[in-house]
Amino acid sequence: MTLSPEGSFEAVKTTGHRFNIAELSQATKEQAYISLRIALAVSLQSKASFPIIIDDPFVHFDRARLQQVVQLMAELQKEHQLLYFTCHDKMQFVWEDALVIQVTTLLPRKVGIAK
Repeated sequence: MTLSPEGSFEAVKTTGHRFNIAELSQATKEQAYISLRIALAVSLQSKASFPIIIDDPFVHFDRARLQQVVQLMAELQKEHQLLYFTCHDKMQFVWEDALVIQVTTLLPRKVGIAK
């Protein structure tokens, strides 16, 4: 990925061929977006550490791409808090030590204003 002279992000092949992000497949666009978010979190860690929050970002990934990003997330968890939201049951088995909260089983509670 690189920043074009016009200020937009582009993907660059090893051959030097450049692609505007809009020209990429859905999975590749999502991969580029996740890469930018992770780069921001890593670069700001010493100044403003914040959790990495992602909501079903790997839906369009093939198996190889999914395995690679799961490895990356496991590495990032050593230095960053990771909050991962998904509606896909199989993803709960990806991270063995993760705290999994089933939102559908949470009971609603009334919140009142104290007088």
